[in-house]
Amino acid sequence: MKKILLIAGLILTQQVLSQIPTNGLSVHYPFNGNVNDTSSNNYHATVANPTYAADRNGNASKAIQTGDLGSYALQHDYSAHVADFKTQSFSYGCWLKFDYFIPNQYPTVMNNGAVNDNFFRFFSDGTDAILQTGYRVNDPFSVQYRTLTAYDLQDYFLEWTHYMVTSDYDAANDTRIVKLFINGQLHQTASYTFSESQILYNPAVNALGLGTNLNGAIDDFVYYTRAISEDEVFAIYGECFTTEQIGTIASIGNVIALNGSTINADYQWVDCDNSNAPISGATSPTFSPLASGNYAVVLTKNTCSYTSPCISYCVPLTTTVSLSGNTLTSLQNGTSYQWFDCDNGNAPISGATSQTFTPTVSGNYAVQVGDGSCSDLSDCQSVTISTAGLNNINGNQIQLFPNPANDFIQLTGLEAGHEIRILSLNGSVVAEIHAKSNESIVSLSELENGVYFIHIYAGDKFVTAKKLSVIR
Repeated sequence: MKKILLIAGLILTQQVLSQIPTNGLSVHYPFNGNVNDTSSNNYHATVANPTYAADRNGNASKAIQTGDLGSYALQHDYSAHVADFKTQSFSYGCWLKFDYFIPNQYPTVMNNGAVNDNFFRFFSDGTDAILQTGYRVNDPFSVQYRTLTAYDLQDYFLEWTHYMVTSDYDAANDTRIVKLFINGQLHQTASYTFSESQILYNPAVNALGLGTNLNGAIDDFVYYTRAISEDEVFAIYGECFTTEQIGTIASIGNVIALNGSTINADYQWVDCDNSNAPISGATSPTFSPLASGNYAVVLTKNTCSYTSPCISYCVPLTTTVSLSGNTLTSLQNGTSYQWFDCDNGNAPISGATSQTFTPTVSGNYAVQVGDGSCSDLSDCQSVTISTAGLNNINGNQIQLFPNPANDFIQLTGLEAGHEIRILSLNGSVVAEIHAKSNESIVSLSELENGVYFIHIYAGDKFVTAKKLSVIR
């Protein structure tokens, strides 16, 4: 980001430059209409007939156009830092925008030493676009390359993109860990093990070359004599999360996640139904809610923060229904219930809101279970009210009196063990009594005025039904 207005521009520039780490900063070319180094080293570059372009923020002459520079046009004598490329850690990066790409060429952002000794370059065969960064080494029988290659980058080429490479040298194990970052996020990591003496470097060249065969523009090139951290890379990037990096919040099976996210950041899931209150312990990229509701995730990294849209999540509900005799029971506990008549256009049955339901007529029935936020409907269950085995459907054997009744009824002609169920007109069981002899007196004190059905069962076998009126 460069100066835009005298006052606001100065403030914005300070905000961005304050994010660029200075520890180990060897060179910084912001290309503010020149090729001067703004680090404390004053390693100013040289270039013949430079052409400047608008930077990523649209500020004129704040980036350098590389299409007309030719090979190694921008150079700096790095003879004092030869050891950096061989035995020490280092990092480099810049903002880059291609205007066009010629297949089967190697547009090169940087070479240290002789051609391709230490490089950061692109290549395309006309179909796939790749980036390579690595070293040229002697094996010692032939010159070979140790490269980190990132494929399918063509989507980045025609827009401003930030690239950063860190190379961390472990002298004890003679190993380099090389990482490639794109737009502030880690894209790829590779490990190389070989003798540092094999790295080819031509001290007679001693140049940092920018823009070789590269048709586009470069801005804010930095070089460090150490491997900077991921947080420092993000600070140099200086932008916050892009839509592509964030991905899309989605429910995937029993978890919620940012589908397609490439962000390495801190996660905190929040409860949208509770004023976005943070959920304790929910700090992973995925989250499995214990209750239905609306949830979102907050991403933070350095000074950047992003809160996703809220997404509705339903804890899976059990819609299985069991049948015992003529009684249907939902196997989902602790929720709300509503029974439906499948043979009547799934019409809700008035008052049938208990976990169990005993129909008074044969048919097909379903139940909707809900937990306040989500609901689900069971399959229809067939119930047949059987009259097989009735001794006397007209009540000649089992007698009920008085009817209408007030405070109690008496049933005679029973057998010990018979189950007496009192049902409301909507099929809900309001009372159950087990007969201990051939007569039973049943209190009606808990019943409202109205019409009820008395069902008699012998185990799971339906015996008979009586109609009862309660009038007070």
